[in-house]
Amino acid sequence: MNLSNFIAIALVLLITLFGHQIFGQNTYYPPTDGSGWEEMNPEELNWCADSIASLYEWLEEKNTKAFIVLQDGKIVLEEYFGAFQPDSVWLWASAGKTLTSFMMGQAQEDDLLRIDDPMSDYLGRGWTSLSPEREDSITIFHGLTMTSGLDESIDEFCTDPECLQYLAPPGTRWAYHNGPYTSLLGVLEEAYGFGINIMTNRLVKEETGMDGFWLPIGYNRIYFSTARSMARFGWLIANDGRWENEALLEDTQYLEDMRRPSQEFNPSYGYLWWLNGQDAIMLPGDRTRYQGPMTPEAPADAYFAIGASSQIIAIHPTANRVIIRMGQDPGQSGPLVPTSFLNDLHERINRLSCGTVAVDQAAIGEVQLFPVPAQNRLYWTTDTSWEKMEIHSFQGQKVTFTPADFNRGYLPIEKLPKGTYLWVGYRFNALPVTQIFIKL
Repeated sequence: MNLSNFIAIALVLLITLFGHQIFGQNTYYPPTDGSGWEEMNPEELNWCADSIASLYEWLEEKNTKAFIVLQDGKIVLEEYFGAFQPDSVWLWASAGKTLTSFMMGQAQEDDLLRIDDPMSDYLGRGWTSLSPEREDSITIFHGLTMTSGLDESIDEFCTDPECLQYLAPPGTRWAYHNGPYTSLLGVLEEAYGFGINIMTNRLVKEETGMDGFWLPIGYNRIYFSTARSMARFGWLIANDGRWENEALLEDTQYLEDMRRPSQEFNPSYGYLWWLNGQDAIMLPGDRTRYQGPMTPEAPADAYFAIGASSQIIAIHPTANRVIIRMGQDPGQSGPLVPTSFLNDLHERINRLSCGTVAVDQAAIGEVQLFPVPAQNRLYWTTDTSWEKMEIHSFQGQKVTFTPADFNRGYLPIEKLPKGTYLWVGYRFNALPVTQIFIKL
């Protein structure tokens, strides 16, 4: 049997055994009247009950109040801890910044502002202690990207003019600073002509069925909602600002810019969103530029809304998945941006798989691929020496990995579309070995 026929037969077997996995589900949106939310059985993702129970136990130990996982818009996991219930509300903290970011895009689309406008055009002169010339150089863009140049060390939260003092020209440094961010809410209110709660109701809540409200707490205004409403917003963003057939934000360029590096200093920051898969990250209150991605255990294309004490919306575009965590401080990695907790959470989610879904098509050599389903890394173990490895899609596309790409026993598959694939391993002077795996 020649190699082409060998691969073809294996692909036929792949389609026969796993064809239902390839085509996926249509994107689902829960009714906006709150009448119900379809669920997906975790077994459809090959997730084990024991692993789910272990995840819930860990989440409870970490002071979690609510945890939700959406897959294709359906609830696959949902758990509440202690006295917290599905109708209980909790703060988003700085995760609410992403709601502000989205509405700023809507305001620009409605031609009420431009993000390169000076903030003083909407807040009036004297919202800072700067000279008029310096104040006018701070734009909405600088507020969205934490590059205002104002001195965050004076008081991170204060919005009084005496707290907002000059440190550097706008756009020349990145520093997490809540004062300029909170002032963006005033920009939106001035642009639309009504308060932030009415604005959120009209722009987001009415179309998606969210509940929730903004409360003034000190200098801040903090968003509160149920966990399911947080999940609704995450699903809205995961679907590029669309809810069923309605586009709440049609400006695809703004959406793209919102979720990619916004400046050169901290590539892991967009427009108030945190980004995975970048080569460096800066954190609140820390001038260090740390090398490497924010969350190695999460997919490279993931992005996050993050609030104090680990209020989290995690969006995995390729996997079509949204993860919600509400709760108190888990005690890991500081209260503002819990990178350690976020990574540990994804590590445990990666462990949910019951094991490898694989079919051997050759008796020569043995290999184990895990985890399957896989997301961004497909690990392999074997006592065999390989010349090369290939991955074949259902459509016949092929990706070849040479030994230099093996990277200590895993294949980087984060850029593969989700679906079912055939892995082919080649030994020297021997027939290839095949395995089937699923990419989420």
